[in-house]
Amino acid sequence: MYHVRRNYDFYYHTQKLPVETVTFYGRSELMELSNTRRLEAIQLLEAYGNDTRNLPKDNENCHDWTVKALGLLEAAKLAPIGTEKYWKRLIGKGPISIGRQLIEDGKPWVRKPIMQPARELPADATFGRTEESRPIGRLDLQNYTHLMGGVKKK
Repeated sequence: MYHVRRNYDFYYHTQKLPVETVTFYGRSELMELSNTRRLEAIQLLEAYGNDTRNLPKDNENCHDWTVKALGLLEAAKLAPIGTEKYWKRLIGKGPISIGRQLIEDGKPWVRKPIMQPARELPADATFGRTEESRPIGRLDLQNYTHLMGGVKKK
């Protein structure tokens, strides 16, 4: 999963949680893989995620990044043919719309068994700040001279 912290601050983070804890409404299972093929998929996705050339560019976002990763799996025959093209059509739709579309198209959709209320706070503390910040006023550097090797005046 890529986390974005500002316009150009991305980092790749592999999740070690059960699938059910990181999905919001459900998930789509593309295909069953043997242990060997599953490990192959993990290695491909790890390499893809750690390659900064795969970062979203211009108007792209995490959805585009994910669809390209699906294309990588498709090229390695670890996802069904047409997977990338199918999911590219769903970019920009919300999770409920995606779930409905998958059901309409006869694709597998596994609903999350327990719906949890949405978080009140943003997932990342740098996003979604709505409170007004108070002006800090003029900074008195005399209070910090001891940190800079100087002598504090009394």
